[in-house]
Amino acid sequence: MKQLIQIRILYFALLIIVMAVVQSCNDEWEQHYTAKNDFVSDKTLWDAISTNPDLTIFSQLLKENGYDKILSGSQMYTVWAPVDSSLQHYDFTNKDIVKEFIGNHIARLSYSVLGLIDEKVTMLNTKVLRLKYTDGKFLFGNIEIIERNNVVNNGILHTLKSEVAFYPNIWEYLPKNAEIDSVYKYLYSFNQIVFDEKHSIPGDVNESGQLVYLDSVFINSNKMFRTVGYLNNEDSTYSILLPNNKAWNSSYAKIKNYFKFFNQNQSVADTLQRHYTTLALVRDLSFSNSMQIAPTDSMISTSGNIFYTPSYLFDNAKTLSVSNGKIFISDSLLFNHYDSWNKKINVEAEKISGRENTLSTVFSRSSAGSVIVPGISGNKYIEVTPTSTASNPTITFEIPNTLSANYNIYCVFVPKTINNTPVSDLKPCKVYYQLTYMKENGLSTTQNFTTGNYISEKDKLHKMLVTSNFKFPFANYGQDVVSVKLKVISNVKQSETTQYTRDMLIDCIILEPVQ
Repeated sequence: MKQLIQIRILYFALLIIVMAVVQSCNDEWEQHYTAKNDFVSDKTLWDAISTNPDLTIFSQLLKENGYDKILSGSQMYTVWAPVDSSLQHYDFTNKDIVKEFIGNHIARLSYSVLGLIDEKVTMLNTKVLRLKYTDGKFLFGNIEIIERNNVVNNGILHTLKSEVAFYPNIWEYLPKNAEIDSVYKYLYSFNQIVFDEKHSIPGDVNESGQLVYLDSVFINSNKMFRTVGYLNNEDSTYSILLPNNKAWNSSYAKIKNYFKFFNQNQSVADTLQRHYTTLALVRDLSFSNSMQIAPTDSMISTSGNIFYTPSYLFDNAKTLSVSNGKIFISDSLLFNHYDSWNKKINVEAEKISGRENTLSTVFSRSSAGSVIVPGISGNKYIEVTPTSTASNPTITFEIPNTLSANYNIYCVFVPKTINNTPVSDLKPCKVYYQLTYMKENGLSTTQNFTTGNYISEKDKLHKMLVTSNFKFPFANYGQDVVSVKLKVISNVKQSETTQYTRDMLIDCIILEPVQ
């Protein structure tokens, strides 16, 4: 019995010790996140800042920009305030610089500075700064915190040895350098300023019952972000080529020749040329770092174009680092036209839209299971058969998005071996072509191509050259009405039917830009 009592006493003693340890841990945990709540002042952040003799410059900036009201409210903030002695060199006459500066030193919520801290803090200007303990010092954005954890009723005030440097992201940098104002003005011309309710600071309700914001935050909505990337996003990183004004002008002069349009109204033609030229100029400037697998071998732009051994693109460019990547300012853009704005055009034969046929029936076929599959575009092709034994079938394909450029034009034929035709019955098809396009006078014309060796290979895929180095006088890029068409016409005489077939198996039409 005595032994049982001793065991119970020992048990209760251990239980009391464990509860004390747990309570101690809870107290430390609570202390970490409340930043010594036992000593919370009844002052506001604005009270603490405005009465501190070492923060008079910072205090004045806050008041001039309405932050005295914001920091007197009930919403919780953490402020990292640089002392006066570090701000003597600053020119605060520029409102944009002041906005960047203030937003770089205030964050929503409470961040106490305790223990071996190492965390990221999102500031009012969306910059992400590091708060950490290292080498015996607490640092914020690599600046030493000289006074910490001044806890007031609407947040926490820390005092910094000097200001935290503002590092612009790519989008913020654009208007800061007059050397690149051509690309800056173009990209910013698509800006739509949108109210950001999430990051705005609410105030009181006015007489009309509407919420009035103490600090209204507006963000850029820009459709060019879908092309060049979200260059204002601090969570993404990019490498971007920015042409200086010299490079912008020289590239524009070169590219515009590819976008020569015809319109009865010349101003419309000029507008189309200007629109598509500038779009082509910027579409491959930006490279998202998250999209690159082997950047020394190849890089893919935000528009999806691939550039192999891409180091040449950045030759002699001036490099600088920003908060979301690197900027390369160049006085010449070195893109090859066929890698960027003048890409190969591939028209799939099985595409019904923009296709016409006469004296024939058209069947869409799959190449699944065939040994020729790797060479057939999209794994599909069409079979064009005559409606009678005496007719030569024809099929016409619209070719959209041609530029005023030189092309090699091909028609790709599929051999009948794909549908297990006996070797003894294999016959090539014999064709000629008609190409319809717009002439220099703006009128549509049709050119026949009959003198070439237009006989397909009977037992293998055949990329047949229709014509080489053909120049279209006008671009048809992005237009609803397609002015360029290629007609494929069976050219088998009745006396040649034992030698050639009138059936045509076609994979696609290809226009390759001349390099």
